[in-house]
Amino acid sequence: MIREVTQQLLNLIARWDRRFRLQQSLVWLPRGIAAGLVPGLALAVVARLRPWLFPEQIAVVAGAAVALGVALTLLVIWMSRHDPLAMARRFD
Repeated sequence: MIREVTQQLLNLIARWDRRFRLQQSLVWLPRGIAAGLVPGLALAVVARLRPWLFPEQIAVVAGAAVALGVALTLLVIWMSRHDPLAMARRFD
């Protein structure tokens, strides 16, 4: 009986944790995109002052930087471990 109730509570906390992580993903996703755009913008400025890359190459590097920024952001959010007791306190 106690194990069933404990498991039900853990399942409920896990659902709330997924919802919390989804909210965090939506909040931090624009920040990850911006973090990826900064190197692309810096590279574009440098290439404008000293032309050594074509615009298509700059776009590819900027796109890769944005993808990396988004991937790292989501990786940190979804792979971090949370203690069930701390999560229960947060959601209470």
